[in-house]
Amino acid sequence: MPRSRDILQRFRSAGTPGAATATGVPADRVAELSAELEPVLAQLVSVQQEVSRIRADAHNEAERRRRGVRAETTHLTGDPAALLLAEASNWGADLLVIGRSGVRGTGRPFVGAVTRKVL
Repeated sequence: MPRSRDILQRFRSAGTPGAATATGVPADRVAELSAELEPVLAQLVSVQQEVSRIRADAHNEAERRRRGVRAETTHLTGDPAALLLAEASNWGADLLVIGRSGVRGTGRPFVGAVTRKVL
């Protein structure tokens, strides 16, 4: 992902060689624009990661379907425990299987934070 200063590199301070126009862009304005762009570019990185995850899920679902296993993928935003319970209720599920990432400590090796909330 390009950094804001890389994007703004095409803007040169007024009077320097390569300036976009004869007047160029004042150096303080370039710094100001750079500061404004940094959070936007950082957010784009997380969007790219989300897109990659969705593509991987779609690929995995296609593989399951090819093998004859029916699967559905849903991407939701919010409290995971509440969303899992709502979706399970919508489907009329008899069984809910929840994975664990192991990101937060080793307190309970078989039950993650979301699972504890669901239970």
